Amino acid sequence: METNAAPPPLLADAIPVFLASLRRGSVAVNTIRCYTHDLRLFAEQAPAELSAVTAEVVTAFLARFATPTTRRRRASTLAAFYHWLIQHEVVVNTPLDDSGVIPQVRGTPHPLPPETVRRILHTIPSTHLRNRLLLTVVSETGIAIGEALGLLVTEVSLAPAGARLRVVGRGRRERLVVLSATGDSVQLLRQYLQHSGITSGALFRGDPLHGGSALPLEYSVVHAAWQGYCRTAGVHATLRQLSQSAALVRTRRT
Repeated sequence: METNAAPPPLLADAIPVFLASLRRGSVAVNTIRCYTHDLRLFAEQAPAELSAVTAEVVTAFLARFATPTTRRRRASTLAAFYHWLIQHEVVVNTPLDDSGVIPQVRGTPHPLPPETVRRILHTIPSTHLRNRLLLTVVSETGIAIGEALGLLVTEVSLAPAGARLRVVGRGRRERLVVLSATGDSVQLLRQYLQHSGITSGALFRGDPLHGGSALPLEYSVVHAAWQGYCRTAGVHATLRQLSQSAALVRTRRT
């Protein structure tokens, strides 16, 4: 008697279901965005069937990325994905190592000198007001790019008593970040809000003229723009270094 065997589970089918489960679980928007990007890259290289994904496939995928930080982050994405697959009995084991997660090791901070930051920001065209504001806020406050991209318009206060941002960080922890009266962030924020007319949704979003919406701007868009500005300035630097530069500026002031 013939029986119809169930088709093998496919990577392309499992990924959107996994991401949907994260949204239902109120996982941070920035985390879901990173997982979506990482898994899309993985799906481009990995076999179509989940059963065909081996440790060698994962190793080859991670080897594509130059920095240890990027490799660790993408390994963590895969670990979370496979943990969910095993929980839901889609697969029985993981192609990652026994621990499933590569530990995050924080390296020594390498902040950019203020003159280097000014040099990079000076290359941003006046028409790129959104990018100038975003990178200026990061350089003056020290918040992470992911935190900046998660900002809502309603989390920005430009009250005379003191301009500030309500930042949601890891673990959904909230903190107030005061904007320096001597910096450029407040002035740029006023210009940006007046020019864009944004009153709700994400503060940093795609250009409506190019299909943008009220959803947060993609990290990949910011990263590509940052690399372009650095090339123009003749500087090799990361966005994390830009964030770290705020602490260096505060130290020099004191």
